[in-house]
Amino acid sequence: MAVPLARIFTLEPSINNDSTVQRCRIPNNTCRAIGADLGMFVRVTTPNTCAICSVWPCSDLDDSVLQFSNLVTQDLSHNEHMINGRLQIQLLSSCNARAVELSIITPDIDLRQHLKGLLANGDRLEASCRNCLQFIGVGANVKVNMKQIKRSDLLRLSSMIIHSTNPESYDVVIVNSSTKIKVRDIITEDRYWQRLRQPKKCLGGLEDTVQTLKDFLELSSLRSQTSFQNLAIPRGILLRGPPGCGKTSLVEYIAGECDVELIRIRGPELMSSDVGESEEKLRNIFNQAIKIGVHESCILFLDEIDAVCPKSNFNPSNTMTIQLLQLMEEIPVENHLVIIAATNRPSAVDPNLRQSGRLDREVYISMPTYRQRFSILTVYTQQMPVSQDVHLPELAEITTGYSGADLHALCKQAAHAAVGERSRGMPEPIPIRREHFLHCLRRIAPSLTRGVDGFIEVRGITWDDIGGLAATKTKIQQAVEWPIKSPAHFRRFGVPCPRGVLLYGPPGCCKTTLVKAAAAATNTVFIAVSGAHLYSPYIGHSENLLTELFTRARACAPSILFLDEVDASIGKRSESSIGHSSVRDRLLSTLLNQMDGIGTKIDNKMDAQTSEQPQKILEGNPCHSQPEMVAGTPPRDCYSPSNHQVIVVAATNRPDLLDEALLRPGRFDRLIYVPPPDEASRLAILQVYTKKMPVMDVDLTALAKQMVFFSGADIYNVCQEAALHALTLGGMLTQTVTSQHFQHVLAKYTPSLTKDIIEKYESIYSRFHCSSFSQK
Repeated sequence: MAVPLARIFTLEPSINNDSTVQRCRIPNNTCRAIGADLGMFVRVTTPNTCAICSVWPCSDLDDSVLQFSNLVTQDLSHNEHMINGRLQIQLLSSCNARAVELSIITPDIDLRQHLKGLLANGDRLEASCRNCLQFIGVGANVKVNMKQIKRSDLLRLSSMIIHSTNPESYDVVIVNSSTKIKVRDIITEDRYWQRLRQPKKCLGGLEDTVQTLKDFLELSSLRSQTSFQNLAIPRGILLRGPPGCGKTSLVEYIAGECDVELIRIRGPELMSSDVGESEEKLRNIFNQAIKIGVHESCILFLDEIDAVCPKSNFNPSNTMTIQLLQLMEEIPVENHLVIIAATNRPSAVDPNLRQSGRLDREVYISMPTYRQRFSILTVYTQQMPVSQDVHLPELAEITTGYSGADLHALCKQAAHAAVGERSRGMPEPIPIRREHFLHCLRRIAPSLTRGVDGFIEVRGITWDDIGGLAATKTKIQQAVEWPIKSPAHFRRFGVPCPRGVLLYGPPGCCKTTLVKAAAAATNTVFIAVSGAHLYSPYIGHSENLLTELFTRARACAPSILFLDEVDASIGKRSESSIGHSSVRDRLLSTLLNQMDGIGTKIDNKMDAQTSEQPQKILEGNPCHSQPEMVAGTPPRDCYSPSNHQVIVVAATNRPDLLDEALLRPGRFDRLIYVPPPDEASRLAILQVYTKKMPVMDVDLTALAKQMVFFSGADIYNVCQEAALHALTLGGMLTQTVTSQHFQHVLAKYTPSLTKDIIEKYESIYSRFHCSSFSQK
């Protein structure tokens, strides 16, 4: 029966007689309407609560008023009795209980250990529970709030969880003096809420890391055995990786999967302005964790450890760091406490914490690979109404550089977009289509590229958008596309993947567009930067900016770092400025070091090695087994955040101004000449630019022969000027662009290239021809 929610009150327990704590006061007219008599049990369901109560008719209540107790409640996810947001009252069948199986929830660990001792010594605990629950109606999967029962004051219990009842055929059973009580488990309130919040499924793509941490917890459980106390069993783990890759969710899942106590410390929560208060908070939490670890495994999770124990060159005696190190040293050898710390800035953590005996194991969680992204998308879309035109392999392919949190945000935004199209009268939700995901991809960029000025969206640019230059396209595909798409073939032949590609040629010959097309074809993260972005009036800022770009590119690998107009920012070393290094010289040294890997931080090098050969932290041996191919996905190599998956592409129209150190093999391995378009290329360019233009009686072949010394940018400009000239002459009603419009523009247009300029670049090509593998 539905009752308005405007006047519903919770009935508090009576002070004089606690037998009324489960009553539901219902008006007499309502009782007659639902067929309920005195003492019968009903389920009262509101938007926030689902309670089981016994009926108590009251003639002094208005028909729209209902008072009920929340002593015995049921999880809302297990009942289906809410309809249109209105209160539901349902009659329940009841009988006396023969047996009840339950779990006890205590407020602290000390009471839990005391009750476990009572449980081991006989039936004393079961008798106490039966006395507390006597005359109370319970059912399967309900929670009894023991704080409302006066009889339970001696035990100081928080609540009881009823798992099963006998007989099972009745909705409610009433506990009496002959009911047999079986205690399944005794847990604390923190453990109870931890189980409720536990992720139900493993994070996509982290199955190997999950197994590694499980093995670590199993090893720590052997500490209490005498034969293992003399072994150096590791105590702590440091989880490293970019933000949004699932470090915190991984620890929560492991704690729930292994059913161990989890105590979480967020770094900023410990900070206090009072002297010594932060250290006292840390000591209290450690003492609580050690107390739990005496009897069972316990995880103490230090999230954002870099905020608690930062690396400081000016204050080496950080009090929080000293306190944490002292507490870790004082943990008893036989204690089952395991410490897990997480950070996305490992270089900012105090190095004393990363010594052996403290956080002596480190696990790197990288940005998800193609297979991991497919697994993550599978988990997130499993409970969504996804249309048949959504292909998860395709989404995983085009989301390179996206973290797990980014993919979660993508799925939610796509769901919101689908809900926004739903009309009010539609009973079922609209399925999420492919266009919803593609639309949201334009608005959600990878989190590691946010704040980077050079990040450019290249989706939608194809090789067909570039007319002509077939030979040049092939060379760029060999130098950029092949190493990213098929690195296994390079390894099979023992050929290293190129680290850098230099595109040189006259201005306006679409060097930048060629690189964008290569990035779009490989679905890589494309970061472009020019000389104007790198220059800064502050000493060292330009070098730090270039280093940060390389760090982001490695984290988002596979990626392409594009240095446009490289001659303007990074040129030759100046011989006249010996002892007075300029910004160009410092940028050149930084670029050389980054391309060689010398400027890479040791953590990044370790992360790259771990991704290429994942190791089991317990055995220390490389694991050479390859992950199994996900069903329904195309073959694709796993990527690693190393320099081999970051290709540096530079473009210049003044290659003679570049330093010789940049042009040697190992830096810019491929030197590709982008020539001015020949007659066939000019015809192809004209066909591309006039494909969406209403032309009539225009001989493109004749125009291509006429446009000698025209670059690709010149041809584009001629097409645009011809269209504007047609609108100028005929007004907005003009329907077509004719040959006369093109001839009018060509008569006044001067091409940007000359014979001398082309001969100059051909001489440079001849000089580079012998040393450039790409020109053979």
